[in-house]
Amino acid sequence: MYTILVNDDNTLSVTKRDRIMQKSTGFDAICFLVNPKYKGFDMARCNVTLRYKTPLSQELKTETLVLAPQTHNGFLQYIIDVDSKLTHEPGDIVCNVTFTLVETKEDGTPIARVRKVNDAAITINAITDWDALVPDGLLSSLDQRIIVQEKQIKQLAEVAI
Repeated sequence: MYTILVNDDNTLSVTKRDRIMQKSTGFDAICFLVNPKYKGFDMARCNVTLRYKTPLSQELKTETLVLAPQTHNGFLQYIIDVDSKLTHEPGDIVCNVTFTLVETKEDGTPIARVRKVNDAAITINAITDWDALVPDGLLSSLDQRIIVQEKQIKQLAEVAI
């Protein structure tokens, strides 16, 4: 399990790196560990949002992290399963987490508390694109028929112009 510690100085430290491969899904997980108290506040009461940017397309994505029922060495755990949204592109996914807590004063006035932390990187290792390396003669008969049809469609489109 890829493990990231949320430090009390609002930095993220990768404490355990697993080798996560591109296009992997369902086997790996990422765990964020958080001290249960931060400046006197109960962090278990916070909503936690993971924000990350994909390595190649630079898309910004958001996931809500759910508190695990058990602690790990006294730390709160937020575990997210690694899926194809995370592993679609190889490279370093830049991520951070935000903690939000909305409380109400005695007079009914809401107080919004937001804790931001610095970024960390989760490395997604590239795989070989075996499909690009397979010669046409080794393609399945269905693949070969689809290729022939695509060629015919392109030829007909050129004639129609």
